[in-house]
Amino acid sequence: MTKTAPPKDALKHNALYGMFWGALDALFRLGFQFGITVALARLLTPTEFGIVAIAYVFMQVGSMFVTAGLGGERGVLVRQRDLEEEQISTIFHFQWVTALIFGLSLGLMSPWIAGFYGYSILEPLIWAMALTGFVGALGLVPAALLSRALNFRLPIVIGMVSTVVAGAVAVLLAFYGGGVWALASQPLVASLINVGALWSCHAWRPRMVFRLALLKRSFEFAGYVLLSGLLELLFAGFSTLLIGKMYGAADLGQYNRANGIRGMPSGVLIGMVGRVAFPVFAAVQSDELRLRAVLRKAVLGVMAINIPAMLGLLAVAEPFVVTFFGDTWRPSVPLLRVLCLVGLVWPLHVINLNVLLAQGYARLFFWIEIAKKGFGTVALITAVPFGLEALAWSQVVYGIMCFAIHAHYTERLLGYGWLAQVCDCLPWVMAGVLMACSVWALQFLLALPVPALLAAQVALGATLYLGFWVAWDPSLFRDMMLTVVSRREIMKA
Repeated sequence: MTKTAPPKDALKHNALYGMFWGALDALFRLGFQFGITVALARLLTPTEFGIVAIAYVFMQVGSMFVTAGLGGERGVLVRQRDLEEEQISTIFHFQWVTALIFGLSLGLMSPWIAGFYGYSILEPLIWAMALTGFVGALGLVPAALLSRALNFRLPIVIGMVSTVVAGAVAVLLAFYGGGVWALASQPLVASLINVGALWSCHAWRPRMVFRLALLKRSFEFAGYVLLSGLLELLFAGFSTLLIGKMYGAADLGQYNRANGIRGMPSGVLIGMVGRVAFPVFAAVQSDELRLRAVLRKAVLGVMAINIPAMLGLLAVAEPFVVTFFGDTWRPSVPLLRVLCLVGLVWPLHVINLNVLLAQGYARLFFWIEIAKKGFGTVALITAVPFGLEALAWSQVVYGIMCFAIHAHYTERLLGYGWLAQVCDCLPWVMAGVLMACSVWALQFLLALPVPALLAAQVALGATLYLGFWVAWDPSLFRDMMLTVVSRREIMKA
């Protein structure tokens, strides 16, 4: 099984086709998942969200061990050009066995974790998260093979179905008093549906073979990806566990609510572009000019959407939270305003990260991660005594630093560094700032109920920014509309 760089027209078709399905998935998840989140936030308490967040950290670490840089969207199965069938089967067996061992180990540690945080419910919750991780491991290889083939439609459709079913189950459980189990059920049900559908729809089946030499070969690239991913998760998990221990589950719930709202637009964009960008970057990794052109288009397309989304959310933070989540979550408003600045730069960091990995610089990426996490840990520990808002500001500094470091190496490798990227984004930043200021000022001019004020602010912001977009760069606007609206037009491109 080999992988060669596709012709330019085929690459454009595959990228736009992937962007079409990615945009469809993003819009669907943004709408439906937001509705589920609102329903759960009104049925459950910040403390229950905080408890589940603690348990979720351990599941994420386990998932990283299982993926191990092998079968994920940025793993060996996507990037390596000369794959053997025995190598794919070896990776599959490694992943499910690792998931089983890690899940059992985590379950045995659950009494100690529950005692440390003082919540006995953590013990069965961690067992449930371990089961979720094991189920998810069974679908990693089929999903990676689809991504390798630039087949984005099937996993996205499956993801949509699993989102609907898992969300409905969670809301029903919350409505009938399920508490933390409503939140824990969502990833488990989604994993069960994803894995079942992938195995039903994908023709690949593992062979009963395990070659240690092939696994070792895979880890020449994946080992550094695994270590880098573990550093990222340990850093994020350390932040969550530290807040939970220092401030309690209720404050952790408020912080995670702010971070979750911030992550809706930027996270959806990152997921959409990450799904498409790494396979496309990997496909043209040997052609520097094409890779730079694809990278620049990715930066422009993503930031043209992300900048108004983040600045607009910052401007409407209070009416947004009160309207959808209620007064219970009002303490998350100042945190959300600060974290929107993190969301402003984070997609740039992720895009540059994908370029580095697609070119095979996994070892360099690992050493960069060590430097980043060292700086981030110092910033986090320094901010802890000063409260949650100081912690949020430490993440802003950390996000800017992450982008600057990755873009520095993009400059060295492709000649498209942080200054060029910022200059490309500058018109969108200026338009976004003017739009956000206008939206912010509207609350002082109109005496309206909070929901009506929010609707007026969103309408004004969208109109102003869309007008600027069409006037400034109609070609980019036209390409984005073709990508989102018309699959038929995409296939003609």
